[in-house]
Amino acid sequence: MIRAVLGHTAMMSWGITLTDIKTVFLHALRPPPPKGTEEVIVVPPKIFVQAGICSPDERWRVRRALYGFQTSPALWAGHRDGTMKGFKRTHLEIQYMVMQTPEGNLWKIWAHDGKGNMLDCVGHVIVYVDDVLVAACEDVRKGFLGRLREEWATSSPEDVTCDGWVRFFGFELRWDQEGFLHVAQPSCTYELLERHGITGKRVPPMSKVGVPEHEENDITPSDIKAAQGIAGELLWLSVRSRPDISFSVGQIGRQVSHHPKWALQVGRGVLEYLASTPNHGLV
Repeated sequence: MIRAVLGHTAMMSWGITLTDIKTVFLHALRPPPPKGTEEVIVVPPKIFVQAGICSPDERWRVRRALYGFQTSPALWAGHRDGTMKGFKRTHLEIQYMVMQTPEGNLWKIWAHDGKGNMLDCVGHVIVYVDDVLVAACEDVRKGFLGRLREEWATSSPEDVTCDGWVRFFGFELRWDQEGFLHVAQPSCTYELLERHGITGKRVPPMSKVGVPEHEENDITPSDIKAAQGIAGELLWLSVRSRPDISFSVGQIGRQVSHHPKWALQVGRGVLEYLASTPNHGLV
């Protein structure tokens, strides 16, 4: 969904701005417990007791979606979505409104003539818990972000530019001087290279090491676990921004149980290829 939105954004020559909402869970009310059920009571932080704000035997009822509660993300999402459905703004006699799509994390900004007629989709909004991505022309983006700040405190908006990578939900974005949008994962790539101690580099995405004909001897659970680990790490890159390693990752994934040592060897080869192409991705 994110890649589809980014593709359409680039086709429309829109801009992209990122922000996040602060202390999101504490904005959502926690409903009272059903009659006859237990109520959640918490102990205040010790520092409050030490500061004399409350007594040692004081206990608190929880009225907000406190961090750490299993239901808090859903409570915040319901509060956020219900509030955003009322977002409206009028500019130069055109009314703009935000509508949620069947994909719950994707919203569309529609231009409206005020008479019940939708004019055009003029932007996209992607939300993920407290992170927000707005894709539209500059006026529409500023209008939406201004309306967002009327409801909740947000971080300083960050525009996607040509100056460097900007991260959203594991993707890293930047424009180039020719107006093309680049979608990659260089930070994740560098973290993998450091974790595995990769120092060498190679050109092809997969070595010419053939799969052994017979199952490897002395396979241990740690061998399989290590092979599964490197397969999963590379899969995260391949399905999001690096289709150039998809074939290699598929071969590794098929061999993690019967030939884990081979899978590890090939996996390290893929990492050496990534070391030579850390900024590659989708354009």
